[in-house]
Amino acid sequence: MKTIQLMLACTLLLAQLNSHATEPKTENIVDSIKPFESCTPASPHAQQALKQITELLDYQGEAITLCRSTTIPAMAAWSKLLRMEKHPYISWKKRPVTTPHISYNPNYLRQLEEARGEAIAQALLARQVGHHIKKHTDYQTPLAGLAPTPAQVTTTDYFVGILLARLGLNGEQLAQAQDALFNLAEQPEEGLLQQRQEQLLQGWLEGGGEPTTLPEIALTSRW
Repeated sequence: MKTIQLMLACTLLLAQLNSHATEPKTENIVDSIKPFESCTPASPHAQQALKQITELLDYQGEAITLCRSTTIPAMAAWSKLLRMEKHPYISWKKRPVTTPHISYNPNYLRQLEEARGEAIAQALLARQVGHHIKKHTDYQTPLAGLAPTPAQVTTTDYFVGILLARLGLNGEQLAQAQDALFNLAEQPEEGLLQQRQEQLLQGWLEGGGEPTTLPEIALTSRW
């Protein structure tokens, strides 16, 4: 009986971490010279993934526009500047009115899903949602501030932990996933790994994950 249960557990682990429903191949994606000013609509597959992520994270912000772009290498959270309006408290000052976007490279997403599985791909997309939750992109323009700082990236690992717990992964699966999560990060930095792991575990517990410990992280592959 224990042997059968172990086999079933291994099967579930492989199914969740190596699921191969992927971003479809696309053609004729026309990128603007200024890619953060225009948006090619995301595929239904990616839209569904974002919908699931925002629901699992209990996202309460403005609806996020998801865009395909072959100009960016991977994924990027950004805010489109709509207009400047009068500041409510400072008479001489204006403030930007923006709307949240996430751009993703469809080729990167497809290769990521094929190599690492849907759970990892969704985790990296959840990191971009986290940038909007933490308001890291509110004052971006197409000319400045597009890349989050390493410290900002660290705080978004909290939302990755929540997502993975609510996707139903267990502690063993989280341990297997973490190396991919940190090696596939924006601006991975060894000096921040402990903080990032702490954020991941805090989110994991907040999302209902079982108490667990994680092994030391090693930066290896770089995507």
